[in-house]
Amino acid sequence: MQVGILLKRSSLNHFIRIPILLFGIGLSLVCACRDTVEPTRDGGIIDGFDSHTFSGYTSIEVLRDSTLKTDKQVGLSKFIVTGIEQSNATLSYYDLDFYTYHDEWYWYHLLNGEQLPGANEATFDGMFSTIQSVYSWAEDNRLSLPLDLRFTRDGRLYSERFYAHGMRRVGDPLEKRQAPRMWVPGSLVVPTSLNRPVGFTLEYADMPQHIELIRLFEVIAETLPAELRSTLVWYTRSSEQADIATAFVEEYPAFSERIRGYDSLSTPGDFEIYSTGTAAGRIRFVESEEGLSDIDEDDIVIFTFIPDELPICAAVVTTSPQTGLAHINLLAQNRGIPNIYWADAKTDPQLDQIERGFGYGLFEVTRDEFHIRPLSRSQYLAYRSARTLTEIEVPNGELDSDPRFVTNDISDLESLFSYTPYIGGKAGGFYYLTNAAGVRTPPGLLFLTKEFERTHRHQLTSELSWVLNEAGVDRDRDYRKALLEGEGSGTWSSDARAIIDAGGLQGIYKSREIDEYDLAEINGKLREHFVETIGLSTMQGLRFRSSSTVEDLEGFNGAGLYRSKTGFFSEAGGRSFADALRRVWASYWGIEAYDERSLFKIDHRSGSMAVVVHPRFDDDKELANGVAVIHINRDGGLRGVLNTQIGALSVANPEPGILPEVLNIVGDIDQPRIELQRYSSEHTERILPESEEESLLQQLISASDFWLTSNNELLAEHVERSLVTLDFEYKWMDAGWPTYTDGHIEPASVILKQLRTLEPSTRFHNQAMRDLDAPQDRKSRAEQYETIHCEADASILDLDILYMSDRGVEDFSSPIYLHRLRWQTDADAINIYGHQWQDDMAVLSATQELALFSAAYDAQVTVDLEASRMRFSDGDDWIDLGACRVDILYQDPSRTLSAST
Repeated sequence: MQVGILLKRSSLNHFIRIPILLFGIGLSLVCACRDTVEPTRDGGIIDGFDSHTFSGYTSIEVLRDSTLKTDKQVGLSKFIVTGIEQSNATLSYYDLDFYTYHDEWYWYHLLNGEQLPGANEATFDGMFSTIQSVYSWAEDNRLSLPLDLRFTRDGRLYSERFYAHGMRRVGDPLEKRQAPRMWVPGSLVVPTSLNRPVGFTLEYADMPQHIELIRLFEVIAETLPAELRSTLVWYTRSSEQADIATAFVEEYPAFSERIRGYDSLSTPGDFEIYSTGTAAGRIRFVESEEGLSDIDEDDIVIFTFIPDELPICAAVVTTSPQTGLAHINLLAQNRGIPNIYWADAKTDPQLDQIERGFGYGLFEVTRDEFHIRPLSRSQYLAYRSARTLTEIEVPNGELDSDPRFVTNDISDLESLFSYTPYIGGKAGGFYYLTNAAGVRTPPGLLFLTKEFERTHRHQLTSELSWVLNEAGVDRDRDYRKALLEGEGSGTWSSDARAIIDAGGLQGIYKSREIDEYDLAEINGKLREHFVETIGLSTMQGLRFRSSSTVEDLEGFNGAGLYRSKTGFFSEAGGRSFADALRRVWASYWGIEAYDERSLFKIDHRSGSMAVVVHPRFDDDKELANGVAVIHINRDGGLRGVLNTQIGALSVANPEPGILPEVLNIVGDIDQPRIELQRYSSEHTERILPESEEESLLQQLISASDFWLTSNNELLAEHVERSLVTLDFEYKWMDAGWPTYTDGHIEPASVILKQLRTLEPSTRFHNQAMRDLDAPQDRKSRAEQYETIHCEADASILDLDILYMSDRGVEDFSSPIYLHRLRWQTDADAINIYGHQWQDDMAVLSATQELALFSAAYDAQVTVDLEASRMRFSDGDDWIDLGACRVDILYQDPSRTLSAST
């Protein structure tokens, strides 16, 4: 594919040309190449220090065997180039069994007292043998980390300075660099398909100069087998890099075949469906993070990259594969919007035509296929006007006295419903985990109720009221982000500036001291519960996990919106309990959480933040982690998917190119099976041992079955659920977790750490549908609700019929579902609930104990609407139904659009 096809439509007019004297430049940038070696775990020993790097690949076979993983489109090998602006530039490949992120090479050297080429950084006299040992040490020294090290919100140890040294960060990206570039982080890309060339990528934000690109081609080629050097390409990752590539090729035409877009690695025709549904909106292509702020809720967004966060939008399409259970996908499922990977989206002519004309499209996604069709403005406006959205009411709780601490010994479901408004949705999910047979959870669960956060919130009543009442806060996302998180610059009022300079609402939350009586009570309770009662060592960190009262509500699960932090009994161990609590409470006012609540019409003031506390999952004891989605029905049907990753590598927020292991669950609850779909990109075999896979599977089935059974026990038979879809998080912890005072060692085991529902909602349905006395799982998946009323003499027949969508659940694949049949005569009336149509809606069969003319017996009722008649199985003649009237009480707007396009 040619470069010009991949670029944005705007051209680059002011590229600064850099004169370079090239020696024999052509398609083969071959020079005297240094010796290459096969990658080894202990390579790169320099003056006695093991840098865990190697210098190149000896053959194509070694290259492919070292980088490609089963069922992956590309293999990656990370590298670092030092001395890029010098004649003796050097490339080192990372040992990926040792390093995970590029900056780990940087701080691992400096922390061990090793200076780096071209750098002038202060070193630290450490003696660390592994990256994990650095993490363990850093966790215990969070308040005094050297260099510029900090933990990101997803737990990664990060150095901004490394990337500042390796990329341009400020000013015009094309202006002459004033400081020398110390190194270039990148990755070697090895496609699975032999007809795609080996190439390299740079960091997404990297904007290299021409001279640097030429040197990169030369240096990387030296490390490759000879037959690959002349075909090495640069795979651009951003629109800015594509613009640079265009200007580069104009100046050096010999490279015209040596640059491609990263999406060219996708196989034409490939797609993968992550969440189903129907949406209508304006088609919008987004090619960089800068475009995120322009997206609104009516956009069907085509991302040419995988965004770190998901703005409010109507549907999501990415041109590169996603992780099935990543944060972006769980949010899409929560919002009920379609989400797919489609390799050809950027080059699809119809999509391009709609987007160029600022037009609207209808996006329909089922389990197996998807369609995008153009819509007229009038069709789109009709669709918008037909959609309704009810407000979500956050329950306040009705206990006689407001609890402050709750342990996980709630005895029954009705008690759970009473406590949930105080302990939040995440805490409520533990009821099902701890009461299901055979499920293992973190020991010593303790819930700090919302009462502590509400007290802390009183300290910033004036600032909070000002922000929520500010006229521009809901119109301008950049302004809103600044007021909430303290990031951004602009010409704003002095009142706004004061809040922003204080770090926004989040910064103010974290800076105010917790009420001294509350803090004393909290510290005392934590020590009493975890040390004196549970027996944990005071050296064991505690994890403070967000459990907002605005999550896991019907129609709003809030996945990934809030934060969790670790605290320690001794401040010498790291962050204090008070600091951890303030940070968790403050996460309620993050920009993503605020926007998500606004989308679902939730009053921000109505929610609060409770906290779940349990032993921290220590990284050095974390063997694997994962996310599971399970569909289970009352008849024993089962299907699901497991996404697992080694160690503490994130499944929900993975780095680009790092994909988890994917296992599919099929069969039924009595004979479940696990089938491998894909290995992890970081591991070449199954992550969990067979015994732990079986243990995990049985725990998931037990918890799912308990959820469905216990909830149905509180319902009338005709509104019982047939199935449920649940989301789990789990950890495989090594022996010795957690740490106990008496020194006893717990064996290694899989722990379930979270359960929440992923059931669709009726919030976009009208009042008639919401009032229908039918099972919630049926109503939430219905696309149409109609009644049929027939009269004949003194007899009346009423039918309530739901047209079902699949919504990703095979059990509801039947298109027609009869919810209620009511037959009334002068003598008596009967009701039959919950049966499916047969024979294309011609005949209905149902069996129910009927009370007819005071005689109880089993009977089968057959209704033939085509002939307008019915009869009972006791041999009665057909009964004439007379004239019938059909009334459509609810219809999903997409059904009308589908028929009209």
